[in-house]
Amino acid sequence: MNHILVIGTELKPAIEWLSLPAGDDAISVTPWSTLEEGLRHLSNESPSLFIVHASHLLTCPDLSWADLLNQQAAVCLVALTVTDEQQWAVLEKLRLALAVPWPSHAEMFMGYVRRGLLVRDYRNHATPYGTSTLGLYDALLNASADAVFVFSEQGDIVQTNAWAEWMFGLPGDTAKTYQITDLLALPSPFEIGRFQAVSVQRLLRQAPTLEGTKHGVVGRKTDGTIFPARATFALVRDTTPRLYVGVVGDISDQRNVEKRLLESEERYRFVVDAIPDGVVVHCRGKVVYINNAAVSLLGAQRAEQLIGEPVIRFIHPDHRPIVAERMRRVIELRETQPPLEEDLVRLDGTILRLEVTSSPVTYNGIPSALVITRDRSVYHSQQAMKLQAQKMDVMGTLASGIAHDFNNILGPILGYAELLKLNADPGGQDIASIEAILKSARRARALVKTILMFGRRTDGNRTLVHIADVVAETLTLLRPGLKVPVTVQVMVPTDLPPVLADSTQLHQVLMNLCTNAAVAMEDKGGTLTLRAYVTTVDNQRILKTQMQLQPGTYVCVSVADTGYGIEESILPKIFDPFFTTKEKGKGTGMGLAAVMGIVLSHNGAIDVMTDVGKGTTFSIYIPVGSEPLVEPAPIPAPVLMPANQEILLVDDDPQVLPLMASFARACGFGAVIAQSGVEAIEKVTSCPGRFTIMVTDQNMPDMLGTNLIRRLRKFEPRLKFVICSGINDTALAADAHDCGVTARISKPFTLAEFREVMERVSMENTPANQPAS
Repeated sequence: MNHILVIGTELKPAIEWLSLPAGDDAISVTPWSTLEEGLRHLSNESPSLFIVHASHLLTCPDLSWADLLNQQAAVCLVALTVTDEQQWAVLEKLRLALAVPWPSHAEMFMGYVRRGLLVRDYRNHATPYGTSTLGLYDALLNASADAVFVFSEQGDIVQTNAWAEWMFGLPGDTAKTYQITDLLALPSPFEIGRFQAVSVQRLLRQAPTLEGTKHGVVGRKTDGTIFPARATFALVRDTTPRLYVGVVGDISDQRNVEKRLLESEERYRFVVDAIPDGVVVHCRGKVVYINNAAVSLLGAQRAEQLIGEPVIRFIHPDHRPIVAERMRRVIELRETQPPLEEDLVRLDGTILRLEVTSSPVTYNGIPSALVITRDRSVYHSQQAMKLQAQKMDVMGTLASGIAHDFNNILGPILGYAELLKLNADPGGQDIASIEAILKSARRARALVKTILMFGRRTDGNRTLVHIADVVAETLTLLRPGLKVPVTVQVMVPTDLPPVLADSTQLHQVLMNLCTNAAVAMEDKGGTLTLRAYVTTVDNQRILKTQMQLQPGTYVCVSVADTGYGIEESILPKIFDPFFTTKEKGKGTGMGLAAVMGIVLSHNGAIDVMTDVGKGTTFSIYIPVGSEPLVEPAPIPAPVLMPANQEILLVDDDPQVLPLMASFARACGFGAVIAQSGVEAIEKVTSCPGRFTIMVTDQNMPDMLGTNLIRRLRKFEPRLKFVICSGINDTALAADAHDCGVTARISKPFTLAEFREVMERVSMENTPANQPAS
């Protein structure tokens, strides 16, 4: 019985193959995991063949190898799918081992197992080492893990190993009928996968002096199959004629893996470049990868501008110490750092607030950091605008409350002054004093109106307005008041679509902005430019500009000056009420506050761009109107009011009621007063049909004026209602229309305004329980 001792569990396929019956000879196989175990049991086993997997020679002491050679067994060296580096290490080990004297009975056989296949069987092809070196040469040739060709200078194949025959499909001894250029060629740079035949000289020209250099080649099997390969060529210098050795490896699997890795990397890069957050990888303190979002955040055009740059360069000096510590903890301690807001310095020097998260990664085998950045400037801008809006709402509510009370105080002053003037001697000394009172009262009323506009508590009369008309009217009033040489440029097309707005309020907006622009240039003159155009605002633009707008079409009107600009420190305050940089007595600080209130009440927005020393541009955006243009109704001619009419006057302020009664009598009405809603109900229900008109305040302690009207119109359907309030906003207009109010009048009102409303209402034929027109 033949006994084989096998070292290496990697040789299980070979062990199974060797254990098969071979004729009448029975074969027993004993496997051992390590060479040391096999040597310890060698004397007991007495094998006829000793098979060692090549990788075990890498850990085999020279002494053990010498002991192996002195045994009474043939030696078979088997290489099983080892790397190129391991192959050379094994052969170097073998070269050193051959320096040990071999006993005459020792024989060496070398076989090759790959992918479970024993390529060549040397059990019956042994060549005594001592008789010829060709046996060793043949053994070394077939121990290679790649295809090996020996070929002449003309390309004729002289010898191949077993793996070359298997790789290229060369049956038997047919390899010598081929030339090396029939099986190998250089890859075409233009046609991938095409076999392009070349000369032997060109094939060898790849390494004329550096022998052993690997080259990419294309292999072709005898059946015509093309596959990628890598080859090493070397000159056998001591042969005549000259011979070359070529070692060829099939890299199809490697190329497939590389292709899948490349596709995976492309998908990864596509995803990373598509996300809105910035992604940066830095290694040894320098940027080695950056995605598109991060390139944009840093203000660069291409990633190449940033690759290799120190990371710390882009960190604001105030934040560098803490960032450096975070970088150290990521790289050295491999700790993920939680989100932290940092100031980034862009390439143009501007500052950007970012939220940064850092995690440890390995890049090309080197500890590195993966940084995810998110632009927080948008968030902070939105928060600032939200805070500003909340502040404006609070101050608007406060201002409207003050305005309501102030109107009740101002009403009697203005009204009684008018009554005094009405009854005074036109040539008397009191007229001048009365006029001074009226002038101050009118200024106070205008200020209250401005406060209400700031608080967005008044909507005015909304119609379709042409911006060109408002600009022309504004310039007509503005030009005479310019004190220094100011060039006015107007770029306002006349065919702009109309906007739904109050023309008086828009005029006030442009007048305020143009006046401020003129003041900014009063020292040295300059250019005032008014420009208007149609623009479409989408979600992307809203996010970019941070304007509180809805997507849609707008008319933009800009007022630009070449004055001294606005300091950055005061820019956030310019729309605050009562904030002014003018000297005391030259400004109330309500101009821009009113502009903001009016623009916002029109569902618009305002944007400011300023450059200190060069000028400022205010741009307002008003939505394009969609209602049909209605020509204003002609002003009715004065009419005589029916005689013997009584009106009921309702107000909780004891100072206002007597004035309203005086106004009513001056207009020819009989007047009855009530200081509450409850008292008004008692007077109406106690004497049905007595009153033709009821004038009521809206804000009273016991009930709203609109609620009072709802209760009374069920009892007196022919009664006409007038509601007065210092705040005429959209909500009041809708409520008044719903309850059937005939007319509204704003506090504080003059005698002329009261008379005009009473004349119109007295001649109104629409029943009170119908919606007022």
